[in-house]
Amino acid sequence: MQRAFTINRVGHVGIYVADMDRSIEWYSDVLGLTLTGRWTVPDGEMAFMRFTEDHHNIVFAPTPIPLGRKTKRVSTPCNTSPWRWRVGMNG
Repeated sequence: MQRAFTINRVGHVGIYVADMDRSIEWYSDVLGLTLTGRWTVPDGEMAFMRFTEDHHNIVFAPTPIPLGRKTKRVSTPCNTSPWRWRVGMNG
C-alpha cells in the first residue's frame, strides 16, 4: 500500500517529571536546551524547552495528563484527518 505522506520528524515530546526545577536545570546544563515557557496548571507547572528554532521540542508536565494532540511534519500536503483520528483515539 502506498503511503499518502511521509513523517519528517516529531513535533515535540512530553515528559512527566517529579521535580520541575531539577529537570529544567539538568536539560539546560547537561543537554543545552533553552527554556521557552513555564506556567501553572491545575496539578503543578508545565515547562517548554527547545534545542531547535521551534518554540519547544520537549514539554515537561507534573503528572500524566491527556495531551490534546500529537504533532508531525509532513513533506507533502495531504488530507491526514483519518490518520489524526487513529492516532488521537489509539495513542
